[in-house]
Amino acid sequence: MAKILYDFLTESLLFNPNNVEQKYSNVPTKALQEELTKYREYSIAQSNNLFQEISQNNHKISVTMEGFNSFLPNESVLKQCALYVDTVTINDPVFELTPTRSKVDKVMNEYLGMRNKDDDEIDRAELAKAISYMKRMIPAVSTEFVKFFPMSYVHEPPDELPIKFSKSYFSDILPQELLQWLRKRIKVSSLQKLDSGGWRVLNSLYASRSIIIDFKNHTSGKGIIYQLFENEFYDADEKTRRIKFKSHIPDTPPEIRYFLAWVYQSENQAAKVMYDQIMAELYYTSAMGNTYFTQSPFIAELINFLGEKSTGFNTEILNVALNLELPTIQEASLERIMDIRVNDGEAFQNFRVELEKQLRDLRNNLDPLQVGKKLQNISHELEEVQINEIKKKLAHLKKTVFAETAFWTALLCASPYLGIPGILTSLFGIGWTGMRAYNDKLGTIKDSPAYFLWKVKK
Repeated sequence: MAKILYDFLTESLLFNPNNVEQKYSNVPTKALQEELTKYREYSIAQSNNLFQEISQNNHKISVTMEGFNSFLPNESVLKQCALYVDTVTINDPVFELTPTRSKVDKVMNEYLGMRNKDDDEIDRAELAKAISYMKRMIPAVSTEFVKFFPMSYVHEPPDELPIKFSKSYFSDILPQELLQWLRKRIKVSSLQKLDSGGWRVLNSLYASRSIIIDFKNHTSGKGIIYQLFENEFYDADEKTRRIKFKSHIPDTPPEIRYFLAWVYQSENQAAKVMYDQIMAELYYTSAMGNTYFTQSPFIAELINFLGEKSTGFNTEILNVALNLELPTIQEASLERIMDIRVNDGEAFQNFRVELEKQLRDLRNNLDPLQVGKKLQNISHELEEVQINEIKKKLAHLKKTVFAETAFWTALLCASPYLGIPGILTSLFGIGWTGMRAYNDKLGTIKDSPAYFLWKVKK
């Protein structure tokens, strides 16, 4: 398993090296759009299998990378995770490029003067970037270290635009304590429409028809935009319970009290939107049996506030291990690390047990200076002391076994009582004994926690 998505991609024009190199400029738009649609349909159809494949490994140490802002962990982050984590689940970057815009979305963007994608327009550069990333991950996918899942699917907007109303300005949309916690971290800015098209985010808030809402310390880079329309109802059908109305944005700013009430309502709604998005990712992460990985201080603080933070031993160790700098790991390729993890699994397990032993006392240490100093000491112990000790033992082992084998061979050849057949038979026995002695002594060296690092560095 672990290759469900690649079963499609490796046979697809999306993975063709020439197409990727040319950023699909040589592929007709219709053919490329059809292929992306096929991939989307295939991914959705296989989503249950993908989910089961990930969750069946929940007895292992596994993490799910956040899906916000199209986050893709670079090789450095993955190599750091490889020190301790068994599997890493990443949002599928190709699937994220597959949804099509709804009619409401297109009409709204056109009215607001925002750039509107045509039905057949594809961001070919982003597609080539996403495919290249998945190609680089092949060694990690083949060893089941990396798994991809269409996490962005849970964030896709609905096909139809909902119309909501609240007499309380949505002040009861979340539990009060949670809502107030989120509101304290909200930043609201006005948007200014440009003559050339598009909008500019201002560093101030004034009575306007367009605002953007961000959350402090959130690294998504994507604010939530609200537009203040004026609605004119002109028809109502009691039988079908349908109404018709016209919406437009006047050129004049709204009255100040009306504006402030709208901003307050928008803040409450934005808090609910953000909360729902985070909870959706946490839900799938929990169902997978994984630990959630986020680079957003805002999300980390919210999880702590909700009391959802995992206080398990493995998670606490992982949080510290991600800050441990080991030059050997960062200088090696991810493919090399994966190869050693698979072919020398016992060495990796010994290393991880030692890592737990070294890091467990730092789990609850809140002093960054003490933690940093301790991590430097651990790095020096593993990288310098223990690896050099392995080198010395290996050099001594080779000399010892060679000397013993040479001694018995010389003594045997000097004996006048053996003929040629007897000498050959004895030499074979000496060689076998020497090899067995070498492997026995090498086994004790392999038990060293730093043997994994030595293999990676070799």
